[in-house]
Amino acid sequence: MTSQCNLPVGFESGAAIRIEPQVTSIENAITNLISMEDSARRDIGAKGFALVRDRFSWPVIASEMAAVYRWLTGHGEKPASVTDSAAS
Repeated sequence: MTSQCNLPVGFESGAAIRIEPQVTSIENAITNLISMEDSARRDIGAKGFALVRDRFSWPVIASEMAAVYRWLTGHGEKPASVTDSAAS
């Protein structure tokens, strides 16, 4: 994944391999991925699955959006998912 994806949580959680949008970088990442132990690849995959399940699944997103709407209509506290930069 590139930094331009704007999902640093992928790197922070160990669910992504950092690449640059250049042929050589992609080639090196694929070569490294192929040479990894199966257990290391499974670990990255499991971390990716957990990240998507815990942060980006429909139930999680729906719950976060409902909290935002409650806050916007004066029926709830400001959710943690609303940051100062997003609120301005």
